[in-house]
Amino acid sequence: MWKIILVWLLLGIAVPVVAQKQLVITLDDLPLTRIYDPDLMRDMTDRLVQCLAENQVPAIGFVNENKLYEKSILLPERVSLLQKWLSAGLELGNHTFSHVDYNNMTTAAFIADIQKGEIISRPLAEAVNRPYRFFRHPYLHRGNTPEKVVALTTYLKNNGYIEAPVTIDNGEWIFAHAYHRRMQERDSVAMRKIATDYIRYMEAKTLYFEEMARKMFGRAIPQILLLHANALNADHMDALLQMFRRLTYTFVPFEVALKDAAYLSEDTFSGRQGISWLHRWAKTANQPALYFEGEPMVPRHILDWAGISEE
Repeated sequence: MWKIILVWLLLGIAVPVVAQKQLVITLDDLPLTRIYDPDLMRDMTDRLVQCLAENQVPAIGFVNENKLYEKSILLPERVSLLQKWLSAGLELGNHTFSHVDYNNMTTAAFIADIQKGEIISRPLAEAVNRPYRFFRHPYLHRGNTPEKVVALTTYLKNNGYIEAPVTIDNGEWIFAHAYHRRMQERDSVAMRKIATDYIRYMEAKTLYFEEMARKMFGRAIPQILLLHANALNADHMDALLQMFRRLTYTFVPFEVALKDAAYLSEDTFSGRQGISWLHRWAKTANQPALYFEGEPMVPRHILDWAGISEE
């Protein structure tokens, strides 16, 4: 094989290169979901951040600053959890103050919650010369009318925010809810089962969105994964990252992924759904329902363990 490549080089023929698959890891709802015990919050944050750092994952965490308070009192120990992310070289972003749903409020009220959501995180990031630039829509809701979409995107652009898209949308939050409930019951057998099924599900979901990207663009694109800061990922992030490595992914910063031309695709979707940007682009292109078939769903037993009727 090397002789063939050498001949190509001598003849001035381009050597074929296999494009490396790229993935951005994002985690929403910092500092943590459903965990309020100070020791547990510190332990889970330490393990999550350490795993990301050791695996050289340039992740970004999107913060809901209302979680830094208890009964309207700011808790320094929760602020310190965000500092752990920054100290590990990771980035913070805005996820609104209180994870509000843009579908159910005016643009003015939503913008006010965005502004309230940067009061602590932005100075923390700037104090250590870390950028503070990305905004993640709660529920992936960009606006349920064209007018609301335009109003929000205009505000974000005018105020230096970059919208944080998601291509690999998924039901990880349902697995996490089931895992949390079993954790409270100290059911280690069920927790292991949930974790195993979670990794398998996330692999299937990734392959589905890989195929959708190939259908749309004729090639692989940098994918952007949505996760949450929770007990499930604190316990099993390493297994998740190893799965992605097995699929030949490398982990890249957000700004690297967004340089891909795919992220310039037209998106005119407005509606109540919170969906993958791949789905948004496909809907904008008026792709038929058949185009979306085959998406893996959360298994019924996980929904039952989570106490959720449907995705």
